[in-house]
Amino acid sequence: MVFCALALLLSSPKLTWVKVDEEKVRARYFQFESPSAQEGAFNKALKGACLEEIQNFRNRTLPGASFDLSTLLSSCKSPVTSALVTVTVKDQDGPVVRRRALTFGKVGSEIRQLTLKDVLRPEIDPSTFVLGVVLPAVNAARRKASLPDLATLPVAMFDQFVPTTGNLAWPLPAGISEIAPSLFKMPWTVVASHLDPAGAFKEYAIAGKVVIPLSGMVTWVSREALPYGSRLEIRLLRDREDSLDQAVATQYIVGSSPPIPFDVVFPVPPIPEDERFYLDLRITFEGKTYYRNRAAVRVPVEGWQTRHEIQLDVERDPGL
Repeated sequence: MVFCALALLLSSPKLTWVKVDEEKVRARYFQFESPSAQEGAFNKALKGACLEEIQNFRNRTLPGASFDLSTLLSSCKSPVTSALVTVTVKDQDGPVVRRRALTFGKVGSEIRQLTLKDVLRPEIDPSTFVLGVVLPAVNAARRKASLPDLATLPVAMFDQFVPTTGNLAWPLPAGISEIAPSLFKMPWTVVASHLDPAGAFKEYAIAGKVVIPLSGMVTWVSREALPYGSRLEIRLLRDREDSLDQAVATQYIVGSSPPIPFDVVFPVPPIPEDERFYLDLRITFEGKTYYRNRAAVRVPVEGWQTRHEIQLDVERDPGL
């Protein structure tokens, strides 16, 4: 059964002035059907988080205020279950945005919400990571926002994180990395050397691997909208003529209207410095290819130093 925490409370008289389309809410607040043990634990935590946010709003009882709760499931290569919960409350003082992250995984034989201690190398203390790696990056972001540097950060704040295809991200309150609340992101290439090769994010740890970072923009000329559920497939090949099943690594990004930006990291086994890879990019839907780059793009082993713009061609035979 698809669960919607908000829909269960719509019958309460105290919430009659909250405008919500129940059908849209049910579609938006997805939870796993027939869940695994990990997804079941995640479902329970997400339900609790939604109910807590709703109760916080009900306790405010501000006439005329509006409330919006959204959840976004995150996807990455690691075997974790993760989501970002965003709450927006609007009243006479304007909108207030708050985010919280839920990332569940297995630690030993236990399934629970992960913290920094669970994903960092055993010899790295979370406070060392936050103050030595995250703080300099936060201060760099603050300078761009014309904010003074911070001398320290609350380490516990960074125990809530969400993984994405290209980054590890933290929901931060106003005044930390920006004036407004923000989702602060650090690329896997930056945090990879600090991750436990045997932990939940072992796919991104660089122990025994070479990390190839790639940033780009995919475009194509077409007036047709992409089917809902389409995706951008990015494959790293050793040879320009390799078939797709010979790919060294593959990343997937949700399809959208062009241009589609991408920031991906490919961890690969150690390779000679003079070796080159090739990149195959294509837009697919239900196993059919609609657009692709017909000449695989050359990739140096150190990755790209600048963002590349890549043009895709219409695929005349979608079955390819």
